[in-house]
Amino acid sequence: MIKEPMIGVGLASGLMDLTVAAKNSVIKVQKRREILRFESPLFINVRAQSVTIGDYQFSEPIRIRAEEGLMMVDGRSLTGWVEFQPLSRESGGWEVIERIPMEQYLLGVVSKEVSADSFPMASLKAQAIASRTYAYFHVLSRPGKRRHVHSTVRSQVYGGLSDIPEKIRQAVEETRGQVLIHSGKIFESFFHSTCGGATCSGVEAFGLPSLEVFSSVRCEGCTTSKYFRWELEAQESVVRSALLKVEGVDKISLGKIQRIEPVDRASSGHVAYFKVQHGKGSFEVSANSLRFGFPSLKTEGKLRSQAFDVQSRGDKFVFRGRGWGHGVGMCQMGARGYARSGWLEDQILQHFYRGTEIRRLW
Repeated sequence: MIKEPMIGVGLASGLMDLTVAAKNSVIKVQKRREILRFESPLFINVRAQSVTIGDYQFSEPIRIRAEEGLMMVDGRSLTGWVEFQPLSRESGGWEVIERIPMEQYLLGVVSKEVSADSFPMASLKAQAIASRTYAYFHVLSRPGKRRHVHSTVRSQVYGGLSDIPEKIRQAVEETRGQVLIHSGKIFESFFHSTCGGATCSGVEAFGLPSLEVFSSVRCEGCTTSKYFRWELEAQESVVRSALLKVEGVDKISLGKIQRIEPVDRASSGHVAYFKVQHGKGSFEVSANSLRFGFPSLKTEGKLRSQAFDVQSRGDKFVFRGRGWGHGVGMCQMGARGYARSGWLEDQILQHFYRGTEIRRLW
């Protein structure tokens, strides 16, 4: 057994103004060995070269923490030390990082990634083990770094430690220290909301090595997900605007969009590239680039995955797809469905992550 690891969670970065509060407690600010104490709330101004708290200005790393209980930072209730680390001079600003024991971190992840109300215990435990594996992989991948993961979907969602349901606490505690191992190693255990009937291989989605653990598998558990099938209708002008947000396409003299056709479709139904025909020619664009061009626009829906087809209808395009997310690894709604049918967490995990075993490390 090893000692439970600490993990660094990136909460924010750049230039910002933060309000930090603690209930019935002063807030400690530490710079090297010097500790200052401030009444709550604190108003923190983060600028390119310094962090200002009241009459104090800091130009080197500091950390803050409530002397007792939780501390509210940027809408999250936190228990660990929160560090302010300067970014490079080129980047400017600072990175805000919470350093917290792994098992406490998992409480704030599992409670945000899945619902304690609708997910059976086996699926909550499966999520805890998958999230722990993912997090520990990144701890090992960034030795000596203060930040290991982000607190958003860029890594996995972390919401702090307020109002953690008892079922989540039970799932994390009863799987304490358990991770997935493939070929003797920790791996990056991706997961997503809904696969729509088949997960996508890591090779096809991310260009990962062709390993059994990243293979595509059939899934019969997510049929009750509201995103098992979805449809989005968008005006041609909206599609053009989305395409123009894609790097490279913004340099093309783009005519009216005429057709969008898949170029490379995986056996799971996920599309890697689309060919776009327009009034002045044609070009190829990755499905992911097209997908992420839409959120910045005022549309009524989203392209929720890479598994979709496109049909033109007059001045509109109709996108019909399945699933939500990148499609690699565990389908969270599939895990819920399988747990409802009686599967245990090890069966769920070994279905989505082929060739793995569960091992307790701490």
